[in-house]
Amino acid sequence: MIYVIIINYLYFFVYLQKPDGFAKNSTYKFNNIAYKMKINYQNISVSDSLFNDLLSLYELAFPEAERRPIEKLRHIAAAEPRFHICVATLDGAFAGFITYWAILDFVYIEHLAVMPDIRGLGIGRNLLALVAERADGKPIIFEVEPDADEISHKRIVFYQRLGYILHPDFPYIQPAYAPGREPI
Repeated sequence: MIYVIIINYLYFFVYLQKPDGFAKNSTYKFNNIAYKMKINYQNISVSDSLFNDLLSLYELAFPEAERRPIEKLRHIAAAEPRFHICVATLDGAFAGFITYWAILDFVYIEHLAVMPDIRGLGIGRNLLALVAERADGKPIIFEVEPDADEISHKRIVFYQRLGYILHPDFPYIQPAYAPGREPI
């Protein structure tokens, strides 16, 4: 069973608007040394070189049961106008991604992942903020695993800190992402 998270209203920081997304200049401290980094957010297509980086993280971050076969993902990304991919780059290097569906009455977030070695820099939060901005007030829906271990607990706490509401009493099973796979 997977929980469904729904949010209707979100308030986020204001970012410098760019034609293809937004960028944020930030200073982070690591080992008492301040680093200035530029994080960019942009939409991509399957023909973009960053799509291969996305695929590597996709396979690393999600077990097979929680992701589509790569060729199916390529097909959907190329052919389905309601499906969107946004990536984050940190100082020009791939940092993470979010995929989502813009449906008539809501937005469904399918996958969100940030490179493991740079989590905690606000990249995931900013990717969610970008989708919330594009949702234009529509409800945002996505799934999260039950609070069964440290990783799932951290995910739930992360979403709740951003104002998302967990609906554990909503009976839901995620359909299989491919024939022959089990629903979750």
